Amino acid sequence: MKKIAMLFTGLLMLSGSQFAYAVDADANPIFTNRVVLGAGAFWAGTDAVIGAEDLNSPLNAEINFNDLGLDETVTAPMAYALLRLGNRWRIELDYTNIEQEGSGYIESVDVGGINVPIGGTISSYLDTRFISTRLGFSVVRNETLELGVSAGVSAASIEAGVAGSIDGLGSASGNVSADVPLPSFGIYGTLAITKKLSIGGRAGLFSIELGDDSGNLQDFFASVDYFFTKNVGVGLAYKYINIDVKIKEDAYYQLYKIRQSGPVAYVSIGFGS
Repeated sequence: MKKIAMLFTGLLMLSGSQFAYAVDADANPIFTNRVVLGAGAFWAGTDAVIGAEDLNSPLNAEINFNDLGLDETVTAPMAYALLRLGNRWRIELDYTNIEQEGSGYIESVDVGGINVPIGGTISSYLDTRFISTRLGFSVVRNETLELGVSAGVSAASIEAGVAGSIDGLGSASGNVSADVPLPSFGIYGTLAITKKLSIGGRAGLFSIELGDDSGNLQDFFASVDYFFTKNVGVGLAYKYINIDVKIKEDAYYQLYKIRQSGPVAYVSIGFGS
């Protein structure tokens, strides 16, 4: 967090030598559109570990969902929106919904709300939905370059479950779920290579302890955008999300360690100037 704070301070100091003005309408549309909406696909690879720590004993357990035959990569929908508020301020939103299923063999499962028999063949699922909102301030903004800092909230809705059976012993199933809001601070930047082609990226990081709960978040996005016209463009990107949270329940701590990453392709529609 210290390094992030120092980076924020350095960028803010740059603003003393910058002045706000309307970007020329002939510049790259990534800078001139007041509203940009996008939708596409996220080819997400997932590493997921869900576990529990007993509050009254040293017992703990973890399930690595990748060992249960969970889909290695799935195609998930994604959407985003950018709204410029004047020349400096902006609001960003993005959304992904990743649903995965799998099956495999496991010796035993007894983690919080999940419990299946010993030595069973089980099926599993993991659904993760991420919604991020960010308010950004562009410290540097001209016809070819934009650099800024942002603050917002990244909310993760996580649902996971397993079901299994053993001949002669019966079957069992269980699931857990959590809604995890995590504040985030970040930086972003865009560089126009030509009046149609640009590269950009953002990084968001945060770590928090709130009462008995704690969490860490890393969110990275790097992209290449090309606008055929002022209002229509396409993009390719790489997205990385990592969430590590610990949530207190009545008799145990629930643990979620989820990392998802992969390429993204999308279409953008821009409005205003």
